[in-house]
Order: sequence, then C-alpha cells, then structure tokens
Amino acid sequence: MEKLRVAICENDKYFSQIKQEILATEDMRLVGVFTNKPKKSSDLYLNDMAVWKDKIDVLLICDGKELHQRIPDMAKYFNIVDIFDRRATNPMYLKALDESAKENEHTVLMFKVEKILSIKGVKDAIEYVTNGIRECYIVAEDDADTDEIWYQIMVMYEAEENIEIHFITEEELSKKTVTYMHKEGNGIEYLLKMNCSAKYVATLIVSFGKTVYEINKMRRFGVKIPFENTSEKE
Repeated sequence: MEKLRVAICENDKYFSQIKQEILATEDMRLVGVFTNKPKKSSDLYLNDMAVWKDKIDVLLICDGKELHQRIPDMAKYFNIVDIFDRRATNPMYLKALDESAKENEHTVLMFKVEKILSIKGVKDAIEYVTNGIRECYIVAEDDADTDEIWYQIMVMYEAEENIEIHFITEEELSKKTVTYMHKEGNGIEYLLKMNCSAKYVATLIVSFGKTVYEINKMRRFGVKIPFENTSEKE
C-alpha cells in the first residue's frame, strides 16, 4: 500500500498529539519534522524545505503563529494543512498564499480551532454553553500563569458576565462529555459545543491531510477554508 508522505512543522501546542496520530494511521508515513534546531535523525532543517519538494505530499503546520510570514513560501513546495487564528481574515496575506499555491499547483487547507487553545500556557481545553453560562475547562501547562490565562480568556470574551473558568487536570478533562438537549417552556437550554481538545484538533489535522491531498489530485489549487462562508467554501 502506497502511503501518504507527511511532514510536520514542530510546535509545542499540538505536535506530540499529531505525531502520535500519524504513527497510528496505517496509510500515512511520517517523513520527518521541520524544526529550527534539528536534534534527531528524523528532524529536518526548516530552511531546507526546497530540498524536500516532491518528497513530501502534505505538510502539517501545528500552529503557524511564529511561521505565518513563511507559509506562502512553504506553499511553493508542498500541499499544506494550517490552523489559523486571524491570518484568514487578512486579505493581503490570503492573496499572497493563494497565488503562491496556485502558481506551484499546490493546495492549502486552512481551518480555525477553539480560541482558548491559542492562549499561551493552555495545554488543553474545552468549553460549553449551558443555560446561557459559558463554562471553560482548562488544563494549564505545568509552569503556566493561571491568573494570566484567566485574564486572557476574559479579554477574549470581552468580560462576559456569565462566564465560569475552571482549571482541571488532563484526566478530569478526558471525562468531560458534551450533552445536547433543548427543553421548551422553562428556559432550560443546553447548547452543543464541539469538543476542540488538543487531541481532537490533532485528529482533525491528520484527517485534513488526506483531504487536502485528494483535493490537490483533482487539480483544485490555492487556499481552501472549510466551514467558512467564503467564495472558496468547500
């Protein structure tokens, strides 16, 4: 069976989960990990991407905040799956990325994840909206400043009155489930909120790796943003 050749741009946020997901996927092969500081034989130097053109089918960018200025250049060499925060709302950035991908017959699939996961020090998170109350369950990094995380969440949601923030362990987070129920008449309402934990995001990124490769084989080049109401909606 011919396997999809995949590489990752290293980032602490989702890197380990994505790597595990690839290694557990039978029809994928991890070619290597692009990093500024190669330490292992499987590590690839970030500045050597041109050397790997035609040797990698899809590049997975775990969290491109620090790399976003370089992603249009990366699109010269690979099909890409990229998590975005605000990049997809920047017309100039999107134009440069789209042109680079199209000129080189590549496809870039960008998608957005839970905003809380983008906060520094947040290792994993999930949030629900229940009875009009936003409940945020946070697993913080070992050395994280939980007061700063709390502040950033409040800023993110513009200090909503009905917001509760809970710091819990990874084990406790794994037991959280999402309930959907709507009961008419007494104001009780449970709204479904997608589980966007880091593990879920890793699974989604790897799945989109297969998707972007198939889209590219159909010769549909350029930037694609699923779930968004844009002219490029997939």
